Amino acid sequence: MHSINKIHQSDRGDGPSGWNVGGRWDDLGMSMKQPPIWFPTVEEQERSRALLGEIEAAERAVRVAEAARARASAELMRIAVVQGRRALRTRGTRPPVPVSSGPVDDMPARSVAAEVALVRGVTRFRAKADLSSAYLLHESFPATLARVEDATIGQDRARAIVDAGTRLRGEVRDVYEERVLELQDACPTRSVPGFAADCVRVAEQLDPRCPDERARAERRRRVVFTTALSEHLAELHVIGDATAVRGMEDRVASIARTVMRDNDRQHADAATAAGETDPGVEQDPRTFGEICADVAADLILTGAPTAHHVADASGKNILDEIRATVQVTIPVQALTDLNDEPGHLSGHGPLPADILCALADTAPVWERVFRHPHTGALLAADSYKPTAEQRRFLQARDEHCRFPGCDRPFRRCDIDHTTDWARGGETTVTNLGALCRHHHTLRHHSPWKAKQTAAGVYEWTSPTGRAYRDKPEPSVRFVDSEELANGTPMPDTHDRRERNPAPAPF
Repeated sequence: MHSINKIHQSDRGDGPSGWNVGGRWDDLGMSMKQPPIWFPTVEEQERSRALLGEIEAAERAVRVAEAARARASAELMRIAVVQGRRALRTRGTRPPVPVSSGPVDDMPARSVAAEVALVRGVTRFRAKADLSSAYLLHESFPATLARVEDATIGQDRARAIVDAGTRLRGEVRDVYEERVLELQDACPTRSVPGFAADCVRVAEQLDPRCPDERARAERRRRVVFTTALSEHLAELHVIGDATAVRGMEDRVASIARTVMRDNDRQHADAATAAGETDPGVEQDPRTFGEICADVAADLILTGAPTAHHVADASGKNILDEIRATVQVTIPVQALTDLNDEPGHLSGHGPLPADILCALADTAPVWERVFRHPHTGALLAADSYKPTAEQRRFLQARDEHCRFPGCDRPFRRCDIDHTTDWARGGETTVTNLGALCRHHHTLRHHSPWKAKQTAAGVYEWTSPTGRAYRDKPEPSVRFVDSEELANGTPMPDTHDRRERNPAPAPF
C-alpha cells in the first residue's frame, strides 16, 4: 500500500489532485497517476556518460592545479614569515603579530598578499585568506595535505578542514583531522557546506576551551562588507552574533509581512469601494523578498544607533548625525535629457540615467561633479560641504584607492604624496593620489615603489621586481567655464611650500 502525504498544494486550487509527495507535479504534467513522459535514448545515455567522464576528469585537473597553487602559496608565506622575523630582529620596535609558529612582523605578509591578489585578480582579503589557509594546510594538517596532493579532495574541502581545525593544537588537532577525514570517506558526495558544518561540529566537540572563551574568540570575526552583483545590485554581508543576525532577519521579515498585508488590504478596500470600476489603488508589485530588502535598507539608512553613544562636548550623540555617503559621477547630458548615458557609482560600477536623475534631485549633502563625456573636462563642481579644489579634482579622478585592484572609496582613503614632501615632492595633483590606509602603510613601510605620470597613471613596482599599472577610471580636470569655451587648458592648481610651510605627513 502506498500513502501520499499532503505536503504541497497546487496554486490552481484544483482540490485533491494538487496534493503530491514531491510538490506541484500536476503543473509539470507529472502526476503520480502518470508514468514518466520521457526516457533517454541509448545514444543519449552513452553521450551523457562520456560528458560526465569529461567533467570528472576536468574536476581532477582543477584539483591538481589548485594543489600546485597551494604549494606555491605556502612557500611564499614561509618566505614572508622568515622576512618578518628578520625585520622584527632588525627593527625591534614594531609590535609583533603572532602566527601559529611564533611572533612575526606582518608587513612582508601584507606585501605578499597584495601581489598575489594582483597576479590572481582577486581582492587582497581573498588572497590573504587563501595564503593563510595554504600555509596552515602545509604546516599543520599533513593527512589533509596528502589528500590534496593526490587530488582526492579539492581546496574547498581542505579549506573547510583547516578553517574549523585551526583553533585546535597538538594531539587534539590530529584527532580532529582523523575524524573529519573519516566523515569525508563515509560520505564523499556530501555538499561542501554540509561537510564544513560537520568539521565545525567535530572541532567544537574537541575544543578544550570553555564555551565562553570560544564565544569571545568567535565574536572577533564580526564584520560588514559588500559585494557587487551586477550593474544594479550589490550584496551587503553582515557577520555577527547568531542571535542578533537571526533577530535582524526576523524583524525585517515581520515588518515586510505587515507592509505586504497592509498593501493588500488597501487594494482590496479600494476595489470593494469602486465595485466594477477601477479601484484607483495599484497593488504593490514587489515580491516578499523585494519588500524585505527595501525594509532592511530603510532601517539601516534611517535608523538611529541606540546601542552606541559617542558624545560631543554637549553630551549629544554624534552618531545620530552620521549619514550614508556615496560618490556618483553623472554625465551632464543625462541630467539634461540629451541621452541616457549611464553614470558611475564609485566602488561599484555603472548606474542607469533614471536613477542618476533621481539622485541629483534628492541628494542635498553629496558632492556633485559634472564632466564632459568626450574630453573628460570638468564642467562644474558644487557642494554643500565645500572642499579644497585639489581634493575635489582627486576625488573625481581617482574615485578609490589607486593601488591596483583596490576599490576602497575615496572618502575612506588618505591623500598620499607620490614623491614624498620631505624628498622634494610638491603638493600638486600630479603628485597626489588616494591610497587606503592599508596600501598607504604598505607603500611607506615595505619595498613597494610607486610613481605617477602626468596623466594620473600609477606605476607600481613590487618587492619581486614585477611592474603593475593603475589608470584612473574617469579622466577629469578643473577648467574655468571661460577657458573651456576658448579651449584654453587651466594650469595645475597646487599649494607652494612658501604658502604652506608645514610639512606633510608623507
